[in-house]
Amino acid sequence: MRYHGRYFEEFTQGQEFSPPPFSISKREMEEFGRLTGDQNPLHTDAEFCRTEGLFRLPVVHGMATLSFAMGLADKAGVFRGTCLAFAGAQVRFLAPVYPGYALWAKLTVQEVVDLKDKPYGLVNFHLVVEDATKRVLEATLGILVARRAAALKMGKGPDDPAPPRTDMPMWGHAMTGDPT
Repeated sequence: MRYHGRYFEEFTQGQEFSPPPFSISKREMEEFGRLTGDQNPLHTDAEFCRTEGLFRLPVVHGMATLSFAMGLADKAGVFRGTCLAFAGAQVRFLAPVYPGYALWAKLTVQEVVDLKDKPYGLVNFHLVVEDATKRVLEATLGILVARRAAALKMGKGPDDPAPPRTDMPMWGHAMTGDPT
């Protein structure tokens, strides 16, 4: 597989990425529910939704919407093979997403944090997902991204994935670079 993600040094504040539009089918929603164990009737039972739920139809899991958007950003080459870890997230689910609805995502670099002597840096992204009429999801995401020099030093070319690290700090330390 050819990896073509951006290295830490290639991200700048304000940079925007817009993966292709996507939708989540009913089958994909059902699979997500089975994989995660989330079988809440608001995702599975149309009668429940009509009579007792907040929404008129079963809705896509919010985390599925987030996962699909991030997966498409990865496939689009934003950080394919250079993302070392997902360091944190603050997510707001603003409106229901229904199976089959077209969705658009935009990922904007909010902050690029140099972790000094680490072989990676922290890139904070702002993610927005919208359907045809409204914003449905908004998130701030922290991702640890490999530095080009560290990947090359380990014998990896720009199209090779950064190798998994066994000496990664705990996530709180990853955000600050301070192991104390």
